[in-house]
Amino acid sequence: MNAKKWLSMVLILSFVLVLCPMLTPVHAEEVSGATPAADSAPNTPNEFTGEAVTDGFQGGDGTAENPYQIATLAQLQYFANYVNEGNTPADGAMQHFALTHDIVVNESFTQWVFGTNPSKIATADNVPFIGTETAPFYGHFDGNGKTIFGYYRNTQLANSGLFGWGKGVIENLNMDTLYMTTGAQSSALLSIATGDITIRNCSVTNAFILSKGTCGGILGYGNAVGSTIVIDGCTYQGKINGNLNYSGIGGIMQSYIHSVKSVSITNCHTNADLVNSQWDGASGILHTANYTTDNPGVLISDCTFRGSIQSGCYKSVGGILANANNAYRIPNTSTDVRSDIIIQNCVNYGTLYANAQGVAGGICATVSGKSPLTVENCYNFGTLSANASNSYTLAGIVGDASANSTLEMANCANYGDIVAKAAAPTLVAGGLIGKQQPGWPSANICIYNCA
Repeated sequence: MNAKKWLSMVLILSFVLVLCPMLTPVHAEEVSGATPAADSAPNTPNEFTGEAVTDGFQGGDGTAENPYQIATLAQLQYFANYVNEGNTPADGAMQHFALTHDIVVNESFTQWVFGTNPSKIATADNVPFIGTETAPFYGHFDGNGKTIFGYYRNTQLANSGLFGWGKGVIENLNMDTLYMTTGAQSSALLSIATGDITIRNCSVTNAFILSKGTCGGILGYGNAVGSTIVIDGCTYQGKINGNLNYSGIGGIMQSYIHSVKSVSITNCHTNADLVNSQWDGASGILHTANYTTDNPGVLISDCTFRGSIQSGCYKSVGGILANANNAYRIPNTSTDVRSDIIIQNCVNYGTLYANAQGVAGGICATVSGKSPLTVENCYNFGTLSANASNSYTLAGIVGDASANSTLEMANCANYGDIVAKAAAPTLVAGGLIGKQQPGWPSANICIYNCA
């Protein structure tokens, strides 16, 4: 080999080392803030034992200083009817509500075998959705760290959940041991956000949701243009099973309408099996990130996924995010707008399965055309595999970047196994990124300090 070729090789090697110095090896237990609290058996409910009000709230006047008090199942039902009769109007003053004791919706759930249909042992749907499309909830609901135990919903109606339609603040609430069959845009906690919403320090545990459409563990769908969505310190533990076409699943949140103002999901953890037997994919935290009017408008930070995810053909499976789809063409124009998505300090420990012609990414599955995505300080420790011998893509951090998209990846590493089937006619596998889709202009990809 002549001197010029040797010199060229040395220069190329130096360039690569400058752009991508080796990360210090990281072990799963060393990732700060990445491990959710261990699962535990349900505690004995601390139910109200005093003289209960049967036709109203236990007390309070609805102000911040003296919120309406909810202490019993009858009062929870009264609260739902109070909201659904239009007593928390969106243009009125914010009312305040507080849960003062644990509430057992179905005593028989102590005998429930997780995953089975408890219809033979459960009471009928005895808590109405809190908030409807025509009379949404608007208020501040403080669960005070109390638990609603044995929630049961057996319907195929869309927008199902403890809270149906609403905005405001929902915080410090636990839901334990619940079973739901639902339609589209449903969730255990809040199905449809009708305006600015903050969901903080809430948990859903021992939960089984069978969804006939899109579904999120904590929030189903943000449906208000210009609204702000904040989810912080929330957990979902259990299973979500989607079995209808276009039934995308998000462990914490499914998605939101184009042109919300901003979305922030922080310090949230999912420990669940997410199964979408049809199309539209699934993800451990957020299923699809759409365009926002703030830029950057989407932040997913300090979140983790444990468990497993699998989906039907042609769709995306992501440990944290399935689809970055944050570019938007203004209707009736040729103008495209876009907003940045930032995923930082997130970890996937779960097992992800791509199906026929699907894509699996340990952090994000796909970056759609013209969309900008930044992934920083993220790690994958989970196994990525395939359920079919057909074509598929597997990658430790980001699976697929479409033409004209922008991807910046910094300080990320894959420590998980990527298991590919040799029989696949078209197989793409990568430690950090799977593939760049053909097209013009090509994707703008910058990767540095990764391993």
